[in-house]
Amino acid sequence: MNHRCLCIIALLVFSALAVHNVANPAVAQEKRLRVTFFVSPVGNDGWSGKTSNPNVAGTDGPLATIGRARDAIRELKRRDGELTNGVDVVIRGGTYRLDEPLVFTPEDSGTEQYRITYDAAPGEQPRISAGRPISGWKQQPDGTWTTQIDDVKAGDWYFRQLFVAASPEEPLQRRYRPTIGAKVIAGLTDAPTFDTTMRHRQSQKEFRFHPGDIQRWHGLPDVEIVALHDWSASRLRIAELDLDEQIVRFTGFPVYRIGHWYKDGKNPYFVENVREAMTKPGLWYLDRATGVLAYRPRDGERIEQFVAIAPRAEQLIRIVGDSKNDRPVENLAFRGLTFEHTAWQLPEKGYSSGQGMVDLPAAMDLSGARNCRIERCTFSQLGAYALRLGRGCHDNTVVGNRMFDLGGGGVMVGSSARGNSDTPSGNRIANNLISDGGLVHFSAHGIWLGIAAKTLVSHNVVRRFPYSNVSVGWSWNDKPTACRENVVEFNHIHDAMMLLADGGGIYTLGFQPGTELRGNLIHDVHRSRFVGRAPNNGIFFDQGSKGFLVEDNVIYATADQILRYNQCAADWHTFGENSLGKRPGEEGFPTEAASRAGLEAEYRELEADFPEVPPSPIFSMEIDEP
Repeated sequence: MNHRCLCIIALLVFSALAVHNVANPAVAQEKRLRVTFFVSPVGNDGWSGKTSNPNVAGTDGPLATIGRARDAIRELKRRDGELTNGVDVVIRGGTYRLDEPLVFTPEDSGTEQYRITYDAAPGEQPRISAGRPISGWKQQPDGTWTTQIDDVKAGDWYFRQLFVAASPEEPLQRRYRPTIGAKVIAGLTDAPTFDTTMRHRQSQKEFRFHPGDIQRWHGLPDVEIVALHDWSASRLRIAELDLDEQIVRFTGFPVYRIGHWYKDGKNPYFVENVREAMTKPGLWYLDRATGVLAYRPRDGERIEQFVAIAPRAEQLIRIVGDSKNDRPVENLAFRGLTFEHTAWQLPEKGYSSGQGMVDLPAAMDLSGARNCRIERCTFSQLGAYALRLGRGCHDNTVVGNRMFDLGGGGVMVGSSARGNSDTPSGNRIANNLISDGGLVHFSAHGIWLGIAAKTLVSHNVVRRFPYSNVSVGWSWNDKPTACRENVVEFNHIHDAMMLLADGGGIYTLGFQPGTELRGNLIHDVHRSRFVGRAPNNGIFFDQGSKGFLVEDNVIYATADQILRYNQCAADWHTFGENSLGKRPGEEGFPTEAASRAGLEAEYRELEADFPEVPPSPIFSMEIDEP
């Protein structure tokens, strides 16, 4: 090929690129004008962050913390007066430990033209952890391993979750505290009390127990009574124990009157965190008074290789916009990051939030956020919920994430406020794998939509929750609220109601005009062995549910009715064609329709190499009734 031909080809290529850039000026400008900061476990917050590795002299290189990268972007914006470049914070693999959440405010916003991203380095796995390693283990004559934690003894720290691995090369797993049960109460006393937090409900702050079921165990103030109701549970602290009368009294009220839900008015309950019951391998106990943590090792665990992590903070990331003054946090993106090991502390009066447990903290909490994106992140081994889009959150995207091993639930969108100008709207929750939740808070949901509008919940897999996997709406009547035009479509929802009752694969509440439930695959809705009187259903349209379009859903293998209505009616909704009750392999089962539900092709790798999640021992206990 001669020189003239080469020149012509080069000119054509240059012209084509120029035409492309003219047609896509934003793309071209974005590529030219992005700024990059690097963060690494071997970094230094006194360095510039402009390179991914330290220089030979050790005088410059990556930053050490994500918080310093955030501050560097603030300085960049103050210097230039405004954001004139897109910014990438590239986070190298390793663990970044936080004792308190990292907070982003309106000054940390990107713009529609210049987005700010916090991104995992290619092929690497940065882990943002609220946990602290526990070391100093010693072998004891009774076979347990113990270590003393000074911060616990000093009263500065107490934890209720522990994650362990047999060696640094193996994945961590949640381990549980020693538990006794399931028991049933012996009866009620004659001392019902009016609980103002439960409006007009009389509550029982005490109950009678059968002889020997509750004892004056070691560390009694940290022993928890876990009382199960139909659709919720109460975690109660013991205030007083009368062994002569066999009455236990609590520091606070249960969420519903004990003695109302089980046969003959006798609730099932468990007793958790009993040191004397630490007899099986894998159990652990933390003595608040002495600061001694004890662990009973499992087969194959060796003290010299053992890894244990205990959480300190309840949250990792908080995005806090000022929606009242139209100052959102906007145009931030988080990609490829792992968020793990958050805490949850039991209040002094116990905890009884009721249905959905929607007032629990979330590892990543957004309020007043707009056009933010959480993509291909992992949320695991958490004390409560993974992610919340609260008031003032609009047009955000949560896509392609894995959420599993959850003390509470996966994603919360909206609030319990019936009518508010800050009602979240336009948010998208798509192609996420949300699995194995409710391990501490049994009535938490995989996905909860409270009062929210125009939310798209699409192509998620939501599985293995003790209560309803997906919940839509939060009003107990058919009066109008700001909740409307939500779309729940093509989700694969299975193994719901694994402990509690009175729910379903999808659970709904309230008048929601324009809301659509379509194309969902729902199956294996279970019946608890010993909790609740009410049915468990494929879709449960509860009080006031009205105004839905329900079509193209495939529902089978439900413990009770496929569709159920409570204080609402079928003709309050519009129904298209749905497949109800036909199982795979049976004539007429809509195989093609069922295959459209769940993760779309580019996200199906989220299900590969899925880790084992040990379930709460409460899930498999049998009732011990005198």
